[in-house]
Amino acid sequence: MLGVRSSHRCGKISCATQLLRHAATIPDISLRDAAIGWRDGTVAATNEDRAALLGELVTRSIPGWAIAVVQLNSAVASRLGVTDTDVLCLHVLDRYGPATPGVLAKRVNLTTGSASRMIDRLVAAGCVRRVPDPADRRRVLIEPTQEGRDRATTAYAGLVARTREELAGYTDEELRTLVRFMAAAERDTAAEAQLFK
Repeated sequence: MLGVRSSHRCGKISCATQLLRHAATIPDISLRDAAIGWRDGTVAATNEDRAALLGELVTRSIPGWAIAVVQLNSAVASRLGVTDTDVLCLHVLDRYGPATPGVLAKRVNLTTGSASRMIDRLVAAGCVRRVPDPADRRRVLIEPTQEGRDRATTAYAGLVARTREELAGYTDEELRTLVRFMAAAERDTAAEAQLFK
């Protein structure tokens, strides 16, 4: 998607917002419908609008958001005194819970040696700690500290507040559409990432 440009605009409301708000209302067009509606241009207009909305979402909105997230994570890393990958580790721990160094290494795509140095940095920064695995005390788990949680929560508080304020204007059906899309986007992105390993 990077490097693909689209100059299309859909007025004051972004095409991505229009797509999300109308995704459930735009029907699939059958060949029969196309044959009937082609004369008056309604099917062509609907197809063009949908293509424009999809193009805006796929080539501009999602890549733009991804860039902004990377930039924010980098700023948070600087504030916490760690690296961007260390912040990724904190997100992974928040999402999946305590993990062994080996599991963490796989989830953040590092070698075991690099992951060990990452954990050392996060321990030194007060963000995580090593604890015995209750299921096997010979193993060590990495878990976030309360200080680490509090610092991360504070760092992302502004974005969380802005996001909640934005989503307050969406209907329940629109929110369900967003949840479905985000789940699919996470799944598809993870599948693509596996292809590079």
